[in-house]
Amino acid sequence: MRSEQFLAVLHTYPKTLLAERVKSEYLRITEAKQLPQIALPESVLFLAEQMFGEEPSGDAANELLRAFEEAVIREAYQGAVTNLRRAEATRDAAAVTSAQVRCANLSARLATLGC
Repeated sequence: MRSEQFLAVLHTYPKTLLAERVKSEYLRITEAKQLPQIALPESVLFLAEQMFGEEPSGDAANELLRAFEEAVIREAYQGAVTNLRRAEATRDAAAVTSAQVRCANLSARLATLGC
């Protein structure tokens, strides 16, 4: 749902500091190379305008971005732990090492957020 909110900001406030910040942070957080191309319901676009007003500042989405980042990292961490357990069960040393590194990296990212 938050993902849709960010994409709605890009559609509702094109060429603004807020849109640029949301775009760059969305790509950084999701580690995506480009934004998803999805059609957004009118209700989502309306909600974005209602949430941010007529002329939002560039940092208007800070709290939402932080919560989104935490949720994305937590989800990735859970997946990494699952992969680690699978690798340990199959006794694949290379996969275990790779999964441990991924878990450590995600854990460090969570720590920088204060989680």
